[in-house]
Amino acid sequence: MMKNFNTYKWILTGWLSVVLFVMGPQVRVLAQQVDGKYTVKHPNGLLKERGFYKQGVKHKTWYYYSEAGLMERKEKWQKGVLVWQIFYSEKGKVTKTVDRNGKITVPPPCNCN
Repeated sequence: MMKNFNTYKWILTGWLSVVLFVMGPQVRVLAQQVDGKYTVKHPNGLLKERGFYKQGVKHKTWYYYSEAGLMERKEKWQKGVLVWQIFYSEKGKVTKTVDRNGKITVPPPCNCN
């Protein structure tokens, strides 16, 4: 088990991800195929992003979280093609949506009490 390492992760084209474990002058590289469920955590241990890869490309719904654990963004992917995005405020309200053509929609302000 590798303890006290800083971890860096990259997704390369195709079905390969590269993970670097760095501690001082030591560097250890782990390469693996990316297919199926995928998660990344913030340094504080909370979830940073989660989603699904199919044949090395993003697929289905992806979720992105702040270091405080709040959802920042949700994306829908279909075989590597971004279908839509939803962005959230710190209070969990939708701040904007973006469709597959890049059209941005901002919800009207709420005069709720």
